Amino acid sequence: MFGQKAASAYLNGDIDVFVDDRVGVTGSAFYSFALNRNNQTGLKANHAVFFGINYHFLKPQRFDPFIGFTPGMGLVQAAYKDGDVLKRTPYAAVPLLSAKIGFNYYVGSIFNFFAKVQGVTGQVVSTMPSAMRLDELKFMAGLGWNLRMWKPKVKDTWKEPRKS
Repeated sequence: MFGQKAASAYLNGDIDVFVDDRVGVTGSAFYSFALNRNNQTGLKANHAVFFGINYHFLKPQRFDPFIGFTPGMGLVQAAYKDGDVLKRTPYAAVPLLSAKIGFNYYVGSIFNFFAKVQGVTGQVVSTMPSAMRLDELKFMAGLGWNLRMWKPKVKDTWKEPRKS
């Protein structure tokens, strides 16, 4: 988080459904874990869901770089000082914008390794005296698994005979 100059931790789940060889409809959900102490100001909860598209640059092969645009919605709670008293805001819905870049490396037909960087921007306006920016970079990497729910259509290579 750039505004807090602090790191955050998330439990994350992603899905990418390919609508053709290069475009995937994607969704993700983030559950945040507060890393600051109970008596400190800043974000206490920063959960989010995103939905958008990914563009994959190469035709299907083992190495699969992509970029994506995924707007989303956050559920945020923050702590702030009001004089000497530490107060918490109620949970607030916050619109978010996000862009990401990354790659998959497919190992067989079931597993893939992935790494990506996602930039997120937004602003929470609640009962705090001033608005709080929610700008951050999220770095993710891990092992994913693939489900082939349907097979791509085989293009018909038969051509109709030429008419004279």
